[in-house]
Parts: sequence; C-alpha cells; structure tokens
Amino acid sequence: RRTLFGHFPGRSALLEALAEEASETLREAMAHAAEVSEPADRALAHFTLLMWPVGDRYRMLLALARHDLGAERVSEILAPARAEVTAILERGQRDG
Repeated sequence: RRTLFGHFPGRSALLEALAEEASETLREAMAHAAEVSEPADRALAHFTLLMWPVGDRYRMLLALARHDLGAERVSEILAPARAEVTAILERGQRDG
C-alpha cells in the first residue's frame, strides 16, 4: 500500500490514472473495430469481441470509479464505445 501510494497522492488519483488507462485501452481496441462496409450484424459481433476483454479487465474499476470519480467521468470513458455501438445498431436498423 505504501509503495502504491508513493506514486499517487491518494485513492482518487490512483483511480483517475486507472480510468485514463481504461480509456486509452478502449480507444486502442476501437481502432480495430469493423469497417463500415461490414454488415451490421457482423460489425456488432466484432465490436463485442473487441470490447469483451476491455470490460473484463476494467469492470471492477468502473464499479469503483462510479462511486469515487462519479458517473459523469465513467460516462466520459465509455462514450466512444457507446457512440460506436449506437452507430452499428442504427446502421443495422436502417439496412434491415
């Protein structure tokens, strides 16, 4: 504990650093997201497979962050993924 907090001034700073790491990992995973030309059902499956390891790795952080960093910060971290999945679903609805 002492070693960990030697690098961070407190719990909230540690959680913020982890939140930033999660955000970067999410952006990196999304860089490999499906192409727009891919059918929406395949794009959704591909997106889910890309996001699953990120969610698995950071799920506890997101639960803690909601309390310590606030729902707004967690929402900010997840916004790119929400936007991407929304676009895929809208494309699927539009294309039938």
